[in-house]
Amino acid sequence: QFLYAGFAGTQAIYGWTIGSNGSLTAVTGSPYAASFISTVGNGLVSSSMITNPSGTLLFFASSLGEVFVYQINSDGSLTAATGSPFSVGIAPLNMTTDGLGKYLYATDGNINHQGTEVVAFAIGSNGALTPVAGSPFVLPMWQVQGEPTGNFLIGTTGQSAGINGSDNDFLYVFSIQQSG
Repeated sequence: QFLYAGFAGTQAIYGWTIGSNGSLTAVTGSPYAASFISTVGNGLVSSSMITNPSGTLLFFASSLGEVFVYQINSDGSLTAATGSPFSVGIAPLNMTTDGLGKYLYATDGNINHQGTEVVAFAIGSNGALTPVAGSPFVLPMWQVQGEPTGNFLIGTTGQSAGINGSDNDFLYVFSIQQSG
């Protein structure tokens, strides 16, 4: 019911309510100042800003090694989660949640689509992020995606002939343990 977009040029996050006819109406307080949005780390990837499955939290990856978390209020307005931003130990590029919204996963990498690890966090009810034991995981994933049951994480390396000289056409499936 809401649409959010971050723009490096204005260093702001814009939010809209989506009407039944597809019309967009700015939510209260939009745009929101977001000086952490840069043209260096953000804008290169497809999942640097995501919501949890229930649409109550917005996550924004910063090239400064942080994830900014916002609570999405019932009117679509945004409130920074307590403790946000959260240091993630990498420059997060692509993010996803498991299908149940219990865990947040972020990949590191570079503009050559070569990731080296995935960090995992338990998501608290207020949006707080707590590192999962054993994280970061040494997985050369460029992009990961949760699936609806919350049991599996699906990833791709992002390796393509145009960027890396050869293709990797495989999907990688990882089991998600209930501990993250």
